[in-house]
Amino acid sequence: MAIDTYAPCPGGTGKKIKFCCADLVGDLEQLDTLIEGDQISAALDQVKRLEAKTPGRACLMATRTKLELAAKQYAEATVSSRAFLDAFPANPLALGQSAITDAIAGRMQEAAAAFDKSREAAGEAAGEEGRTVATELVRIAGTLVQVAAQLGHVGFAQGIVDWLIDRSLGSEDERRLMAAIVGSSGVPAALRTRVRLEEPVGDAAWRPDFETALVHARHWRLAKALTAFRGLKGIAGDSRELFTNIAVICEMLAKPFEASEAWA
Repeated sequence: MAIDTYAPCPGGTGKKIKFCCADLVGDLEQLDTLIEGDQISAALDQVKRLEAKTPGRACLMATRTKLELAAKQYAEATVSSRAFLDAFPANPLALGQSAITDAIAGRMQEAAAAFDKSREAAGEAAGEEGRTVATELVRIAGTLVQVAAQLGHVGFAQGIVDWLIDRSLGSEDERRLMAAIVGSSGVPAALRTRVRLEEPVGDAAWRPDFETALVHARHWRLAKALTAFRGLKGIAGDSRELFTNIAVICEMLAKPFEASEAWA
């Protein structure tokens, strides 16, 4: 199928193909044909040849990492993902793929941090580019939910599902499948009780800062929310709502020990 040169770059750069990788359109079409034919090995060989000729192209780096993950070449995917992220540190796809390689390696906190950044970067994309990146992030989210649930990081997995539902991303079937994965994670139902973020009580002087932190959390800027809530410990240390929110966000960022301390 011919590629629309006014479509967003498949490398998550935020540019149209025509203004980003027009010289690679024919090659990208060939890669799409190979991938659609499930010829992963041939596609991977092709993208490596293209990278050797035209290094540092986001569309090729994203495709290479994606193919190496599909081929279960995890060590190679880690190297490729790191190179992609080094070259494009604010790219939502580079961040999302980094989250996958971290998760597969068992580095769940790093995976959660990378996905949080990826989600925020994707949220800044508008129009068709935003939709294209969101579609890729749904695929990335599916992998992260599966790995996180298998490793017992149910809060991280559930948080991803909640984000998909909140933003109406992916199909209903995809969201239902991910929710089922979380539900069958082996954690007793009593321990999977979902606690919501809480509003501040009263009119304390720190209430505006608390509400700012809540805005970050509800827009899925979790690291920023956690930093803001932590900053209130010195002046709102007796607030049950503060520590509840810290615990909930820590669970979603795969920080179970810090979450336990906040629950205590």
